[in-house]
Amino acid sequence: MKTALLFPGQGSQKLQMLHELVRHPAVDEVLSEVSEVLGLDVRKLDTPEALQSAVSVQLAILTAGVATARALRQSGLAPLAVAGLSVGAFSAAVAADSISLSDAVRLVRSRAEQMEQLYPTGYGLSAIVGLSETQVAKLVEAENTAEHPVFVGNINAPRQIIIAGSNEGMERILQRALVSAKRCTHGRVLHAVHADI
Repeated sequence: MKTALLFPGQGSQKLQMLHELVRHPAVDEVLSEVSEVLGLDVRKLDTPEALQSAVSVQLAILTAGVATARALRQSGLAPLAVAGLSVGAFSAAVAADSISLSDAVRLVRSRAEQMEQLYPTGYGLSAIVGLSETQVAKLVEAENTAEHPVFVGNINAPRQIIIAGSNEGMERILQRALVSAKRCTHGRVLHAVHADI
C-alpha cells in the first residue's frame, strides 16, 4: 500500500489537541524535544487562552503533526510522500527529514511571532464554498480598500476559496457571496495569513 501524509495548517487546531495524541513513545519523545527547545511544557499550548495566539497555535500544529508522523513511522508506516499547507509544510519537512525538529520549532515560533506583529487585531481568514476563484476575485476587487484590505488567500479547491484580510471587509464580501455560494464561514485564524496586506 502506498501512503502519503498531508499536514494541515492553521485553523485545524482544537482544544487539548496535544493531550489527545495517541499514546506512543515517539509522541512522548516529540513532546519532550519541543518542550526543551521552547523552554516550557508544549502541552500548555493547547488551552483556550493559549490558542488565542498564533505562536501557540502554530507550534501546537507542528508538534501534533510531527508526533503523529513519527508514531506512524515507528509503527511501520513509511509514507511515499509528505505535503503540508502553510505551517503544515514545516511538519512535512521534518517528517521527510529535510529539517530537524528543533530548527522547525525555532522557525515556526519566529514566523508566528512576526505574523502577530504584522497583522493587528481585526484581521483573519474566511472560506467561500461554491464559487469559483474568478467569482471570488471579483467580489474581493469590489470590496478591497486601503482601510479594509481583503485578498484572495488560498485556492483550496476549484470551488473552495479562502479570503484573508480585514474582518470588516471580509464580512461585506461574505454577505455578497451568500447570494450564490453554498457556504461562507470565518476561519479560526486571528491573523491575515496568506494575504498581501
